[in-house]
Amino acid sequence: MLCQIIKNKQDIIIHIKVIHIDDDTVIIDKKISWNNKTKSIEELDPYLNQISQVLRQQKFIFKEENDELVKRTVMIIPFYNTNNVIEHDYLSGLMRDALRTELLNTDQYLFTDFSLIDKEMKKIKSEVTIDEKRAKDMAWKLKADVVVIGKYVIIEDEIMINITAMDIFKDQVVAGSNIKGELGLDVFRIVDQSAKDITNKMKQNIKMVNKSYFDEMIRMRNEEIARLKQASTDDDHPIYWKRHFIDLTLMGGYIRLYSYASELDELTPIEGNGGFIGASFGYMYGFNQYFAFGPGITFFLAIVNQESEAETRTGFSGVTSILFQFIWGDLKYKKIAFLFDVGGLMLFSTKIGLYIKGFMFKVGFTLFNYDGFDFQYLTFGHTLTIDLGYKINFRRIKK
Repeated sequence: MLCQIIKNKQDIIIHIKVIHIDDDTVIIDKKISWNNKTKSIEELDPYLNQISQVLRQQKFIFKEENDELVKRTVMIIPFYNTNNVIEHDYLSGLMRDALRTELLNTDQYLFTDFSLIDKEMKKIKSEVTIDEKRAKDMAWKLKADVVVIGKYVIIEDEIMINITAMDIFKDQVVAGSNIKGELGLDVFRIVDQSAKDITNKMKQNIKMVNKSYFDEMIRMRNEEIARLKQASTDDDHPIYWKRHFIDLTLMGGYIRLYSYASELDELTPIEGNGGFIGASFGYMYGFNQYFAFGPGITFFLAIVNQESEAETRTGFSGVTSILFQFIWGDLKYKKIAFLFDVGGLMLFSTKIGLYIKGFMFKVGFTLFNYDGFDFQYLTFGHTLTIDLGYKINFRRIKK
Protein backbone atom coordinates (compact mmCIF):
# COMPACT_ATOMS: atom_id res chain seq x y z
CA MET A 1 0.00 0.00 0.00
CA LEU A 2 1.41 3.34 -1.13
CA CYS A 3 0.13 6.73 -0.06
CA GLN A 4 1.30 10.00 -1.57
CA ILE A 5 0.18 13.44 -0.39
CA ILE A 6 0.66 16.46 -2.67
CA LYS A 7 -0.05 19.89 -1.26
CA ASN A 8 -0.33 23.24 -3.03
CA LYS A 9 -1.70 26.59 -1.92
CA GLN A 10 -5.35 25.51 -1.65
CA ASP A 11 -5.75 21.83 -2.55
CA ILE A 12 -4.43 18.64 -1.03
CA ILE A 13 -4.28 15.59 -3.29
CA ILE A 14 -4.12 12.18 -1.61
CA HIS A 15 -3.06 9.37 -3.94
CA ILE A 16 -3.64 5.87 -2.54
CA LYS A 17 -2.45 2.80 -4.41
CA VAL A 18 -2.74 -0.82 -3.24
CA ILE A 19 -0.87 -3.53 -5.17
CA HIS A 20 -1.06 -7.29 -4.65
CA ILE A 21 2.59 -8.35 -4.72
CA ASP A 22 1.96 -12.02 -5.57
CA ASP A 23 0.23 -11.45 -8.94
CA ASP A 24 1.26 -7.81 -9.44
CA THR A 25 -2.34 -6.58 -9.76
CA VAL A 26 -3.53 -3.11 -8.76
CA ILE A 27 -6.40 -3.39 -6.28
CA ILE A 28 -6.87 0.30 -5.56
CA ASP A 29 -5.61 3.34 -7.45
CA LYS A 30 -7.48 6.37 -6.25
CA LYS A 31 -6.83 10.12 -6.01
CA ILE A 32 -8.75 12.25 -3.55
CA SER A 33 -8.73 16.01 -4.03
CA TRP A 34 -9.53 18.07 -0.98
CA ASN A 35 -9.72 21.84 -0.60
CA ASN A 36 -8.59 22.65 2.89
CA LYS A 37 -10.35 26.00 2.90
CA THR A 38 -13.82 24.95 1.74
CA LYS A 39 -14.02 21.38 3.03
CA SER A 40 -13.80 19.91 6.50
CA ILE A 41 -11.72 16.87 7.43
CA GLU A 42 -14.89 14.82 8.01
CA GLU A 43 -15.63 14.94 4.28
CA LEU A 44 -12.75 12.51 3.74
CA ASP A 45 -14.54 9.75 5.67
CA PRO A 46 -16.65 8.40 2.74
CA TYR A 47 -13.54 7.98 0.59
CA LEU A 48 -11.61 6.25 3.35
CA ASN A 49 -14.56 3.97 4.14
CA GLN A 50 -14.75 2.98 0.51
CA ILE A 51 -11.06 2.05 0.46
CA SER A 52 -11.46 0.11 3.70
CA GLN A 53 -14.41 -1.86 2.25
CA VAL A 54 -12.39 -2.83 -0.81
CA LEU A 55 -9.57 -4.09 1.35
CA ARG A 56 -11.94 -6.16 3.51
CA GLN A 57 -13.34 -7.81 0.38
CA GLN A 58 -9.85 -9.03 -0.50
CA LYS A 59 -9.74 -11.02 2.77
CA PHE A 60 -6.09 -10.31 3.42
CA ILE A 61 -4.46 -12.25 6.23
CA PHE A 62 -1.88 -10.41 8.28
CA LYS A 63 0.57 -12.51 10.25
CA GLU A 64 3.98 -12.26 11.78
CA GLU A 65 6.95 -12.74 9.50
CA ASN A 66 8.16 -15.63 11.64
CA ASP A 67 5.86 -17.62 13.93
CA GLU A 68 8.70 -19.56 15.57
CA LEU A 69 8.79 -19.15 19.36
CA VAL A 70 12.07 -18.48 21.12
CA LYS A 71 12.95 -19.39 24.69
CA ARG A 72 14.04 -16.58 26.99
CA THR A 73 17.54 -16.67 28.49
CA VAL A 74 17.54 -16.24 32.28
CA MET A 75 20.47 -14.95 34.33
CA ILE A 76 20.11 -15.83 38.03
CA ILE A 77 22.21 -13.59 40.25
CA PRO A 78 23.64 -15.26 43.39
CA PHE A 79 21.22 -14.77 46.28
CA TYR A 80 22.43 -12.08 48.67
CA ASN A 81 22.77 -12.82 52.38
CA THR A 82 21.42 -9.47 53.57
CA ASN A 83 22.49 -9.50 57.21
CA ASN A 84 25.57 -11.65 56.51
CA VAL A 85 24.82 -14.61 58.75
CA ILE A 86 27.91 -16.64 57.83
CA GLU A 87 26.59 -20.05 58.90
CA HIS A 88 23.76 -19.66 56.38
CA ASP A 89 25.85 -18.54 53.38
CA TYR A 90 25.26 -21.95 51.84
CA LEU A 91 21.61 -21.00 51.23
CA SER A 92 22.68 -18.63 48.44
CA GLY A 93 23.76 -21.46 46.17
CA LEU A 94 20.95 -23.72 47.35
CA MET A 95 18.29 -21.17 46.40
CA ARG A 96 19.81 -20.51 43.01
CA ASP A 97 20.00 -24.21 42.19
CA ALA A 98 16.41 -24.78 43.33
CA LEU A 99 15.13 -21.91 41.20
CA ARG A 100 16.99 -23.08 38.09
CA THR A 101 15.56 -26.57 38.55
CA GLU A 102 11.99 -25.26 38.75
CA LEU A 103 12.45 -23.01 35.70
CA LEU A 104 14.09 -25.83 33.78
CA ASN A 105 11.04 -28.02 34.32
CA THR A 106 8.86 -25.47 32.50
CA ASP A 107 10.84 -25.99 29.27
CA GLN A 108 10.45 -22.27 28.51
CA TYR A 109 13.86 -20.92 29.47
CA LEU A 110 17.55 -21.12 28.75
CA PHE A 111 20.16 -20.17 31.38
CA THR A 112 23.35 -18.16 31.59
CA ASP A 113 26.22 -20.23 32.97
CA PHE A 114 26.63 -19.64 36.70
CA SER A 115 30.42 -19.45 36.42
CA LEU A 116 30.17 -16.51 33.99
CA ILE A 117 27.78 -14.71 36.33
CA ASP A 118 30.01 -15.31 39.36
CA LYS A 119 33.03 -14.02 37.43
CA GLU A 120 31.21 -10.76 36.66
CA MET A 121 29.97 -10.45 40.24
CA LYS A 122 33.55 -10.56 41.54
CA LYS A 123 34.34 -7.46 39.47
CA ILE A 124 31.59 -5.50 41.20
CA LYS A 125 32.84 -6.08 44.77
CA SER A 126 29.65 -4.62 46.16
CA GLU A 127 28.71 -4.92 49.81
CA VAL A 128 25.01 -4.63 48.97
CA THR A 129 22.73 -6.48 46.62
CA ILE A 130 23.14 -5.63 42.95
CA ASP A 131 20.76 -2.94 41.67
CA GLU A 132 18.55 -3.26 38.60
CA LYS A 133 20.65 -1.02 36.36
CA ARG A 134 23.84 -2.93 37.04
CA ALA A 135 21.99 -6.23 36.62
CA LYS A 136 20.68 -5.06 33.25
CA ASP A 137 24.17 -4.08 32.10
CA MET A 138 25.48 -7.48 33.15
CA ALA A 139 22.62 -9.23 31.33
CA TRP A 140 23.44 -7.37 28.12
CA LYS A 141 27.07 -8.35 28.45
CA LEU A 142 26.25 -12.03 29.05
CA LYS A 143 23.49 -12.09 26.39
CA ALA A 144 20.62 -12.75 28.79
CA ASP A 145 17.19 -11.14 28.44
CA VAL A 146 15.72 -12.00 31.87
CA VAL A 147 17.41 -11.26 35.22
CA VAL A 148 16.46 -12.84 38.55
CA ILE A 149 17.69 -11.04 41.67
CA GLY A 150 17.25 -12.74 45.02
CA LYS A 151 18.10 -11.97 48.62
CA TYR A 152 17.32 -13.42 52.02
CA VAL A 153 17.40 -12.07 55.54
CA ILE A 154 17.69 -14.11 58.72
CA ILE A 155 16.48 -12.71 62.04
CA GLU A 156 16.74 -15.05 65.02
CA ASP A 157 14.91 -18.23 63.92
CA GLU A 158 13.10 -16.78 60.91
CA ILE A 159 14.08 -16.38 57.27
CA MET A 160 12.50 -14.22 54.56
CA ILE A 161 13.29 -14.77 50.88
CA ASN A 162 12.68 -12.01 48.33
CA ILE A 163 12.98 -12.63 44.59
CA THR A 164 12.33 -10.28 41.65
CA ALA A 165 12.43 -11.09 37.95
CA MET A 166 13.21 -8.36 35.42
CA ASP A 167 12.36 -8.49 31.71
CA ILE A 168 15.28 -6.79 29.98
CA PHE A 169 13.28 -6.24 26.78
CA LYS A 170 10.57 -4.36 28.68
CA ASP A 171 13.09 -2.85 31.12
CA GLN A 172 10.86 -3.49 34.10
CA VAL A 173 10.24 -5.93 36.95
CA VAL A 174 7.50 -8.34 35.88
CA ALA A 175 7.40 -10.86 38.74
CA GLY A 176 8.13 -10.89 42.46
CA SER A 177 7.93 -13.22 45.42
CA ASN A 178 8.21 -12.86 49.20
CA ILE A 179 8.20 -16.01 51.30
CA LYS A 180 9.08 -16.30 54.97
CA GLY A 181 9.21 -19.08 57.51
CA GLU A 182 11.23 -20.68 60.28
CA LEU A 183 14.77 -22.01 60.06
CA GLY A 184 15.79 -25.55 60.90
CA LEU A 185 14.59 -28.47 58.83
CA ASP A 186 11.75 -26.30 57.52
CA VAL A 187 14.21 -24.10 55.63
CA PHE A 188 14.37 -26.54 52.70
CA ARG A 189 10.59 -26.44 52.33
CA ILE A 190 10.73 -22.62 52.34
CA VAL A 191 13.42 -22.58 49.66
CA ASP A 192 11.37 -24.97 47.52
CA GLN A 193 8.19 -22.95 48.07
CA SER A 194 9.95 -19.73 47.11
CA ALA A 195 11.33 -21.26 43.90
CA LYS A 196 7.90 -22.60 42.90
CA ASP A 197 6.18 -19.28 43.65
CA ILE A 198 8.46 -17.12 41.49
CA THR A 199 8.48 -19.76 38.74
CA ASN A 200 4.68 -19.73 38.49
CA LYS A 201 4.67 -15.94 38.23
CA MET A 202 7.42 -15.94 35.62
CA LYS A 203 5.51 -18.50 33.54
CA GLN A 204 2.59 -16.08 33.40
CA ASN A 205 4.55 -12.89 32.71
CA ILE A 206 7.70 -14.02 30.86
CA LYS A 207 6.71 -16.38 28.11
CA MET A 208 8.43 -17.51 24.94
CA VAL A 209 8.29 -14.80 22.28
CA ASN A 210 7.93 -14.68 18.52
CA LYS A 211 11.29 -14.89 16.78
CA SER A 212 10.74 -11.70 14.80
CA TYR A 213 10.10 -9.82 18.05
CA PHE A 214 13.08 -11.50 19.70
CA ASP A 215 15.40 -10.61 16.80
CA GLU A 216 14.23 -6.99 16.86
CA MET A 217 14.86 -6.73 20.61
CA ILE A 218 18.33 -8.22 20.19
CA ARG A 219 19.05 -5.76 17.38
CA MET A 220 17.99 -2.86 19.61
CA ARG A 221 20.06 -4.25 22.47
CA ASN A 222 23.16 -4.50 20.28
CA GLU A 223 22.65 -0.94 19.07
CA GLU A 224 22.42 0.24 22.68
CA ILE A 225 25.60 -1.64 23.60
CA ALA A 226 27.39 -0.08 20.62
CA ARG A 227 26.12 3.36 21.64
CA LEU A 228 27.33 2.95 25.22
CA LYS A 229 30.68 1.65 24.02
CA GLN A 230 31.05 4.63 21.74
CA ALA A 231 30.06 6.97 24.56
CA SER A 232 32.70 5.46 26.82
CA THR A 233 35.45 6.50 24.39
CA ASP A 234 33.87 9.61 22.90
CA ASP A 235 35.56 12.97 23.37
CA ASP A 236 32.13 14.61 23.50
CA HIS A 237 30.91 12.40 26.33
CA PRO A 238 30.53 14.46 29.54
CA ILE A 239 32.27 11.87 31.69
CA TYR A 240 34.74 9.99 29.52
CA TRP A 241 36.53 12.85 27.77
CA LYS A 242 40.32 12.78 27.60
CA ARG A 243 41.27 14.01 31.06
CA HIS A 244 44.83 12.65 31.38
CA PHE A 245 47.58 14.99 30.14
CA ILE A 246 51.25 14.15 29.54
CA ASP A 247 53.58 16.86 28.27
CA LEU A 248 57.13 16.94 26.96
CA THR A 249 58.98 20.17 26.19
CA LEU A 250 62.44 21.18 25.05
CA MET A 251 64.07 24.10 26.83
CA GLY A 252 66.65 26.74 26.17
CA GLY A 253 67.58 30.12 27.57
CA TYR A 254 70.03 32.65 28.91
CA ILE A 255 71.93 32.57 32.23
CA ARG A 256 73.45 35.48 34.12
CA LEU A 257 75.67 34.62 37.08
CA TYR A 258 76.09 36.71 40.20
CA SER A 259 78.64 35.65 42.83
CA TYR A 260 78.74 37.03 46.33
CA ALA A 261 81.54 36.75 48.87
CA SER A 262 80.91 34.35 51.71
CA GLU A 263 81.52 37.11 54.26
CA LEU A 264 78.56 39.42 54.61
CA ASP A 265 80.73 42.54 54.41
CA GLU A 266 82.17 41.52 51.05
CA LEU A 267 79.19 41.56 48.68
CA THR A 268 81.17 42.29 45.53
CA PRO A 269 79.48 40.62 42.52
CA ILE A 270 81.54 38.52 40.18
CA GLU A 271 79.64 38.01 36.93
CA GLY A 272 79.35 35.37 34.27
CA ASN A 273 77.19 34.65 31.22
CA GLY A 274 76.02 31.57 29.44
CA GLY A 275 73.16 29.47 28.25
CA PHE A 276 71.57 26.09 28.75
CA ILE A 277 69.69 23.27 27.06
CA GLY A 278 67.24 20.91 28.70
CA ALA A 279 63.89 19.19 28.77
CA SER A 280 60.77 19.10 30.91
CA PHE A 281 58.28 16.29 31.55
CA GLY A 282 54.96 16.39 33.37
CA TYR A 283 51.60 14.79 34.02
CA MET A 284 48.28 16.48 34.84
CA TYR A 285 44.83 15.17 35.65
CA GLY A 286 41.75 17.05 34.48
CA PHE A 287 39.46 17.48 37.49
CA ASN A 288 36.90 19.06 35.18
CA GLN A 289 36.81 20.40 31.62
CA TYR A 290 38.48 23.65 32.66
CA PHE A 291 41.15 22.81 35.24
CA ALA A 292 43.98 20.27 35.53
CA PHE A 293 46.82 19.85 37.98
CA GLY A 294 49.83 17.58 38.38
CA PRO A 295 53.58 17.22 38.97
CA GLY A 296 56.41 17.97 36.58
CA ILE A 297 60.19 17.79 36.50
CA THR A 298 62.76 19.89 34.64
CA PHE A 299 66.37 19.01 33.77
CA PHE A 300 68.88 21.30 32.10
CA LEU A 301 72.60 21.62 31.61
CA ALA A 302 74.03 25.09 32.18
CA ILE A 303 77.13 26.11 30.17
CA VAL A 304 78.58 29.31 31.61
CA ASN A 305 81.63 31.46 30.97
CA GLN A 306 82.45 32.31 34.59
CA GLU A 307 84.76 35.20 35.46
CA SER A 308 86.73 35.75 38.65
CA GLU A 309 89.46 38.22 39.63
CA ALA A 310 92.09 35.62 38.88
CA GLU A 311 90.84 33.94 35.71
CA THR A 312 88.03 33.21 33.30
CA ARG A 313 86.77 29.66 32.92
CA THR A 314 83.96 27.85 31.10
CA GLY A 315 81.97 25.68 33.50
CA PHE A 316 79.06 23.24 33.48
CA SER A 317 76.32 22.59 35.99
CA GLY A 318 73.32 20.32 36.02
CA VAL A 319 70.02 21.67 37.36
CA THR A 320 66.85 19.83 38.39
CA SER A 321 63.54 21.36 39.43
CA ILE A 322 60.36 19.73 40.72
CA LEU A 323 57.28 21.67 39.63
CA PHE A 324 53.60 21.89 40.43
CA GLN A 325 51.78 22.39 37.14
CA PHE A 326 48.42 24.11 36.67
CA ILE A 327 46.31 24.63 33.57
CA TRP A 328 43.07 26.62 33.15
CA GLY A 329 40.98 26.89 30.03
CA ASP A 330 39.23 24.82 27.38
CA LEU A 331 40.73 21.38 28.05
CA LYS A 332 38.02 19.26 26.45
CA TYR A 333 38.38 20.63 22.94
CA LYS A 334 42.03 21.79 23.28
CA LYS A 335 41.28 25.27 21.95
CA ILE A 336 43.25 27.47 24.35
CA ALA A 337 44.34 27.34 27.99
CA PHE A 338 46.74 29.12 30.32
CA LEU A 339 49.69 27.40 31.99
CA PHE A 340 51.39 28.12 35.29
CA ASP A 341 54.25 26.14 36.89
CA VAL A 342 55.92 26.80 40.22
CA GLY A 343 58.39 24.82 42.31
CA GLY A 344 62.02 24.31 43.09
CA LEU A 345 64.71 21.94 44.34
CA MET A 346 67.91 23.69 43.40
CA LEU A 347 66.24 26.92 44.58
CA PHE A 348 63.23 28.34 42.73
CA SER A 349 61.55 28.02 39.35
CA THR A 350 58.36 29.36 37.76
CA LYS A 351 56.85 29.45 34.27
CA ILE A 352 53.80 30.86 32.53
CA GLY A 353 52.51 29.97 29.10
CA LEU A 354 49.78 29.07 26.63
CA TYR A 355 48.32 25.75 25.52
CA ILE A 356 46.73 25.84 22.04
CA LYS A 357 45.41 22.70 20.34
CA GLY A 358 47.98 20.50 22.08
CA PHE A 359 51.02 22.75 21.56
CA MET A 360 52.65 24.59 24.46
CA PHE A 361 54.76 27.71 24.76
CA LYS A 362 56.21 28.80 28.11
CA VAL A 363 58.56 31.49 29.41
CA GLY A 364 59.95 31.45 32.91
CA PHE A 365 62.59 32.25 35.46
CA THR A 366 64.81 29.88 37.44
CA LEU A 367 67.15 30.80 40.27
CA PHE A 368 69.70 28.11 41.08
CA ASN A 369 72.92 27.62 43.00
CA TYR A 370 75.77 27.34 40.52
CA ASP A 371 78.72 25.12 41.46
CA GLY A 372 81.43 27.76 41.04
CA PHE A 373 85.11 26.97 41.05
CA ASP A 374 85.93 29.65 43.64
CA PHE A 375 84.62 28.42 46.98
CA GLN A 376 85.04 31.82 48.62
CA TYR A 377 81.88 32.90 46.83
CA LEU A 378 78.23 31.82 46.60
CA THR A 379 77.27 31.82 42.93
CA PHE A 380 73.64 32.07 41.75
CA GLY A 381 72.36 31.64 38.24
CA HIS A 382 69.50 33.89 37.17
CA THR A 383 67.95 32.10 34.22
CA LEU A 384 65.40 33.16 31.64
CA THR A 385 63.79 30.03 30.15
CA ILE A 386 61.82 29.28 27.00
CA ASP A 387 59.89 25.99 26.60
CA LEU A 388 58.37 24.61 23.40
CA GLY A 389 56.51 21.31 23.50
CA TYR A 390 53.38 19.25 23.04
CA LYS A 391 50.84 17.98 25.54
CA ILE A 392 49.27 14.59 24.82
CA ASN A 393 45.91 13.85 26.42
CA PHE A 394 44.15 10.51 26.59
CA ARG A 395 41.16 8.86 28.25
CA ARG A 396 40.37 5.71 30.13
CA ILE A 397 38.32 3.17 28.18
CA LYS A 398 35.21 1.75 29.78
CA LYS A 399 34.95 -1.94 28.99
